[in-house]
Amino acid sequence: TIASGISAADLTNLINQYESGTPMAGPSGANQPGTPGIPATTGRQLAVDAFKNAFSLVFGAEEANKPYVSTLYSNKIYTINPKTLQVTGTISIPHQNPEGMVRILDNVIICPWDTTCNRIYTINTITSSVTHTTQIAGYAPHAVLVDKEQMLWVMAGNVTKGKAATLTRIDLSTGNILKAYTFASGVDPIKPTFNKTRDTLYYIQVKYDGSTDGNGIYRMSILDNELPKVSIIPTLPYQYYYALGIEPATGYLYVGDPKGFTQKGTVNIYKQDGTLIKFFVTGLGPGQIYFGE
Repeated sequence: TIASGISAADLTNLINQYESGTPMAGPSGANQPGTPGIPATTGRQLAVDAFKNAFSLVFGAEEANKPYVSTLYSNKIYTINPKTLQVTGTISIPHQNPEGMVRILDNVIICPWDTTCNRIYTINTITSSVTHTTQIAGYAPHAVLVDKEQMLWVMAGNVTKGKAATLTRIDLSTGNILKAYTFASGVDPIKPTFNKTRDTLYYIQVKYDGSTDGNGIYRMSILDNELPKVSIIPTLPYQYYYALGIEPATGYLYVGDPKGFTQKGTVNIYKQDGTLIKFFVTGLGPGQIYFGE
């Protein structure tokens, strides 16, 4: 997952350097600027190791070459240099599996997808330190977004481990919970995203029993007091979606169908009223959709 704050060019450059194994400047084994006491080869290997389980990436506000990378199966957030693939620092948080991240000015908000966690963490990008925590409704936060009023929306839950799915709207300036929503039993909401004006929230809802009830693409206003009951794009029996993006220029919905992760997937393109425009075939398991600015 790539949180807001990263451009398509930055991401392409980062991935190309990682996949091509571009050597870092300076002699092998030499210490590099910004990584005191860490040999260049060690710094590169740390970056490679971090990317093996990388889950989210967001660029800090104060310098374009200081992305924050979260990882599954640990409690670490890494800062790296995308040009040299060196790890420049690590930040520890009290819970495992940091997933969703979003940048607000000089802060990065972190969601640890940990069933014991009912908080999100704020990291100051200037000091690279945790400054405070904010409680949410529910446990296991995994996605965070910012609406047009600069309020946070945090999606949480782990249905397979018995933690009900929740959605919380938070005023980060005060830490107050403005609204809290609890999803129906067995429902797993994922991949939330806002429209261009950030006043309407879209998300995928999954139910793993093969039924069509509770499965599909859902939409709600940031002013709604209840969760939507009917999908705008339903599924067929034993089908579920796994990727969702909204094209800024047209408002068209791009919906990824992984087809059970057993074959090539598809991305369907819909109008706002749910009318299918066209589709195209992808590789295995389309999971994220992004649009360059």
